[in-house]
Amino acid sequence: SRNGALTLVIDPLNGIEVPTQFAKSNRTDLADAICDLRIREDTLVRHIGYLNLIDGTQRSNVYPDAIQSIRQWVYVL
Repeated sequence: SRNGALTLVIDPLNGIEVPTQFAKSNRTDLADAICDLRIREDTLVRHIGYLNLIDGTQRSNVYPDAIQSIRQWVYVL
């Protein structure tokens, strides 16, 4: 990992649900928040999924089946 950071690994076949934490972005624009994450994680925008509860938009190119689980998780918060 870079600079001692933990690496997120999603394994939809063999993985199990675990307690999850999150951090709020100071950004108010979703595109800006995604850009910040892209830079921090040194990845491509298309690899970053999102679920926008305000307007109902979503993207999950890498793990499309994860959106429903994330939607349920977010409403528990």
